[in-house]
Amino acid sequence: MYYNIYTNIKTNTEYNIKDIKKEEDSKMVENDTLIEKCAIDISDFADIEEAFKYFSNLSKENSLCKQISPTSFQYKDYFIDLGAKFVLTPHAIGLEKVQGYNLSCAPKLIAYSDTKNNKSCTLITKIPGCSNSNPTPYKNVSSQVSIGAKRNFLNDLKTLAQNNIVNISTEDINNWYTTPETGCIIISNWSDFASFRDEKAKNIYLKRMSENLGLIY
Repeated sequence: MYYNIYTNIKTNTEYNIKDIKKEEDSKMVENDTLIEKCAIDISDFADIEEAFKYFSNLSKENSLCKQISPTSFQYKDYFIDLGAKFVLTPHAIGLEKVQGYNLSCAPKLIAYSDTKNNKSCTLITKIPGCSNSNPTPYKNVSSQVSIGAKRNFLNDLKTLAQNNIVNISTEDINNWYTTPETGCIIISNWSDFASFRDEKAKNIYLKRMSENLGLIY
């Protein structure tokens, strides 16, 4: 049982996804014409079936694009998720919220759009270091993760903590993954956030994370 160190716990569903949309969202400069096209086209999908058909056809036309789950596709180190708004919207908003901190543990938000029936959505993110394979569960390879990668991850958590932000998903090691090519530790879920009750609570959290990483805090 974790000591209650949090306050102001929020799930991002209480925010409006329109708050994170910018005019340039559909024209993200990613030096990849296919992703730039996808970022524009996703705003035209009528429903999730049309979105799935689009990316399914793309995977047949382009060998670098592959289906990795019933509702997800991967192209190089870009990940395309199709799903219900109540699932993907909080995650997208969370990623936008932390985008300015340049965290190595957070996927980069590339594009997001609701389908026209307003029931589902398409989310495109980028995870550097995953151009040929999916992220690997941290618990499966923890002994192989470098000290440098662990320290970088802890520094990311410290950066958020210094701004009184904590991603509650970091408490569950099942949400920790590593990138096969770079060895970075990333968090798979960015839907739920909280604040620390006080400075003591912040130190308790960071000490716990350090211990989980096998580091001295």
